Amino acid sequence: MRIFCTSGPVDKKTCYYIERPDIMEEALEHIENWRYFNIISPEESGKTTFLKTLIENLRNKYLTIYISLNGYGKIGYDEFKKKIYK
Repeated sequence: MRIFCTSGPVDKKTCYYIERPDIMEEALEHIENWRYFNIISPEESGKTTFLKTLIENLRNKYLTIYISLNGYGKIGYDEFKKKIYK
């Protein structure tokens, strides 16, 4: 049985998830053409889940790396650099 998830990346096995094939196709096309793109959307609207799904779709062709800067808040550059280069 699936549930409605209201926060965090969605586990598609246990939570309801709406696929967005139109947006996924557009993102894949941008990547194939070496173009940057932005994902701009309100909080809790599926950006992280979309990016993780995009990574799943690219793993067989590209080396994918997921880096999250969540939790760093508003820290200065020097403090950020110290945390990254530990």
